[in-house]
Amino acid sequence: MKVIVNGVEKELEYVVNDTCDISADVVGNNEILDYNDEGIPIMTQDQYDWWTDEIDKLIEIDELMEELHIEDDPETYNSFIFETEENDLESQTDAQVKWLRDYYAREMFHVKH
Repeated sequence: MKVIVNGVEKELEYVVNDTCDISADVVGNNEILDYNDEGIPIMTQDQYDWWTDEIDKLIEIDELMEELHIEDDPETYNSFIFETEENDLESQTDAQVKWLRDYYAREMFHVKH
């Protein structure tokens, strides 16, 4: 997704399934943006940095979910969903990354011992 930050065109990218960039959907569903005459969203540097961090967390969540096969086990998946439910995107991604990292550490410890 192209965005304008302080007059400079930049990219935000959140690709799922190795083919589909959903960054415009994620950003558009969570923030009201201004647009230039060409329909490109305009962001401040702080907004851009925040979205870059959030997208990085979403990518990490996707990768950990896949690596740990969380969705293959309904009980584990339900625990993940209920224990990481938050009111805003930043709190939710923080909670999900922490939960998945903790789960990963527990699984690695369990396998080794």
